[in-house]
Amino acid sequence: MKINIVGKNVTITEAMHRQIEKKMERISNLFDSTDSLVATVLVSTCKNEQIVEISVNTGVINLRVKVKTEDMYSSLDLAIDRLEGQMRKVKTQMTNKKKHGALGKHIRFENIADYEDDLPVIVKKKNFTLVPMDQDEAMTRMEALNHSFFIYLDSTSGLVNVLYRRDDGTYGLIEVKE
Repeated sequence: MKINIVGKNVTITEAMHRQIEKKMERISNLFDSTDSLVATVLVSTCKNEQIVEISVNTGVINLRVKVKTEDMYSSLDLAIDRLEGQMRKVKTQMTNKKKHGALGKHIRFENIADYEDDLPVIVKKKNFTLVPMDQDEAMTRMEALNHSFFIYLDSTSGLVNVLYRRDDGTYGLIEVKE
């Protein structure tokens, strides 16, 4: 597994680098072939919070966790635990479907403990008609509804877009390509 370690507002010391690599070995052991895997570990600091964000791209599925605590090493431990939890959920979902397909490609299911909590289920479905609008109107409507995301039909491109509020209070836009 290729591990990219990035520091934002913090210098990555040799001790931090070794600890991150040691912890990421636990994740690496959960995959068959780690040659094509890329993991990015972003370590940052904001006020009194130490933030560790780990993204693992398998080529088929992307796993991502973000943890904030007062200690970088605690954040790293929690992030690794949550990443393993995500892997357990994937294993349980794949086992329940009795097929591993592309989603389970490269994952060593025998090395992953079973997930003991209930799997999430859809409890509500909603239908609505998309109305053409621009980004500003979509943002205004999203704020009026006090939602964290808003789906709309872009009046310029005619394609479906998703506007969402990011953790840092800014906005993101997912644009669908033809």
